[in-house]
Amino acid sequence: MGNQMQNSISAKGNHELLTIFTFEINNFSEKKASFMSPTFLGGGSEWYVQVQPNEKDFGGYLRLYLCVQNPKLLLTGWRTRARYRFVLLNQSGKELYRAAETSSLFCAQFRMWGDRTLPLSKLKEEGVLENNKLIIRVEVKVTEEGYVTGKETFEIKGFEVPSTQARSAAANQPLSFDDIV
Repeated sequence: MGNQMQNSISAKGNHELLTIFTFEINNFSEKKASFMSPTFLGGGSEWYVQVQPNEKDFGGYLRLYLCVQNPKLLLTGWRTRARYRFVLLNQSGKELYRAAETSSLFCAQFRMWGDRTLPLSKLKEEGVLENNKLIIRVEVKVTEEGYVTGKETFEIKGFEVPSTQARSAAANQPLSFDDIV
């Protein structure tokens, strides 16, 4: 892993705080197994990014997941809704990919959310990554915090599913984390 940097700035017009965390991955093309970024603080929670660069397991795409650090240490019933996006940069700061902003509910049942980004073949093309270094920036804004009430819903394949049925609905469908919003 390379350098890392964190900034927190106030969002205009409200009290939400935007946290921007950036970290570098040296020798990116040599990475085969999943790994985690360093942890960072945002919106009162500790987070990390799960990086999954394995072409065979994930359809040839780099997948990134925003994860809550140590969910077992959180208070029973904890939940938070966060808006987030991933940005991929090369060493010169050139933007290679910018995900759409996503809003997800994080809780004990669903402690990580993410998506696929660019095809790994694109990242490994000559000249895309300078010095074989990939920079990942995650922007996180916690928009709601509280405790599970049992009335929360998750969107799965376009349908609103109560939180009490979300895990079983997800287990009975051929879907990936891309299908759960």
